[in-house]
Amino acid sequence: MLTQALFWLERGVPLVPLQPGSKHIVPGFGPYQKQITAPDDARRWFEERWCNLGLACGRGLVVLDFDLWFDYEHWREQYPGAAHTYTERTSRGYHVFFAGDGASGDVGPIEVKGRGSVVMVAPSRHPLGKTYRAVDERAVILPVPGRFSLLSEKLSSSSAPSLSKESVNRTDLIGRIKAAVPVLELARASTEMRSRDGRWWHGKCPLHDDKTPSFWVDAERGTWGCWTCKVRGDVINLYARLNRLTVRAAIAALAAGL
Repeated sequence: MLTQALFWLERGVPLVPLQPGSKHIVPGFGPYQKQITAPDDARRWFEERWCNLGLACGRGLVVLDFDLWFDYEHWREQYPGAAHTYTERTSRGYHVFFAGDGASGDVGPIEVKGRGSVVMVAPSRHPLGKTYRAVDERAVILPVPGRFSLLSEKLSSSSAPSLSKESVNRTDLIGRIKAAVPVLELARASTEMRSRDGRWWHGKCPLHDDKTPSFWVDAERGTWGCWTCKVRGDVINLYARLNRLTVRAAIAALAAGL
């Protein structure tokens, strides 16, 4: 925790200690109260007391908070250049980091954490037990692009068919899709799969010209991956890649068959 705290201090980002295993700010600290700007103070809070690590946003740092992974995937498909910036995986979604100044607010499914906001960052542990982690530790923090043009524009859904009225609750819809379409069933329709124990299945990857089996499916958890492609995901990701669709278009297509 201390190493990452010092990483942010070196970049001029004030730190805010969060209670261990929690998102709650330690009393006395906050975006408009006391903040940590010295390494000795960081050592006291993040090495000796093992607090979760929070950053004060707005002055030099703006973070896009995607609560759900498929909203992030759709945004990344629309803005592939901006998506190369430093990003962290959260308990359910993603935090996308940009260098710059900005106000807080909501843009569609995105919560923009700017002035007056505190964001919890890796390697903090979410109250539900999941540890935040960097998607690519080597990625740099890019400047906020185009004066927030990518934030002020509404996310376009023209590339994806509209969902039915029954699918207003997206989280519920994802669960229904996964229950109705097992990832193993989709994988076996695309390539020959073999298993020794009924849970772990292996075969040649349907996403590239595979000479030796590098594709796997965990039938118990409903996940898949390829060691050569260096990708992994669930049934929606696999359907999207097999059919060259965006994630939202894949969700709509799979939902149509429910």
